[in-house]
Amino acid sequence: MVIGPVRNKKVGVGITRSRRTVRIQTRYKQRLSTQHAAVVLDGKALLARFHHPQRQGEQPVFAAAFGALERCGLIDEVVALPESVVLEGAGDCIFDARRQLFWMGCGFRSNATAARLIEEHFGLPCVALALTNPRFYHLDTAFCVLPCGSLLF
Repeated sequence: MVIGPVRNKKVGVGITRSRRTVRIQTRYKQRLSTQHAAVVLDGKALLARFHHPQRQGEQPVFAAAFGALERCGLIDEVVALPESVVLEGAGDCIFDARRQLFWMGCGFRSNATAARLIEEHFGLPCVALALTNPRFYHLDTAFCVLPCGSLLF
């Protein structure tokens, strides 16, 4: 499984990225959507907690992968969400380097209470956006932050 970017280091308004391959044994035959594994910034990872039972089995796989990255020194801190909070990783939580904040989609797959935990964990504001169209069930299907600071939605 490839987890990446595993370390984002803020450099002004830019972000440097690196990738690392981590081999984890899993019962899943299909490719896992690793962008939903966690929200990662500045060596900190906040692990995803999935809404649908079909995806919940992926949580221990991703936790093991990030644990391996932490043991290698590529991630400084890995934190699991409380069981009552649902956040489907980077699919619903997008970092805006120019504004130094997170945009978070909530409603279908993630709940708004995760915004406070994101703010506490990363020390940055998190703007929760209610997703209203079920065809756009993750924020990254309906919203894009461009490097110039513009937003597409």
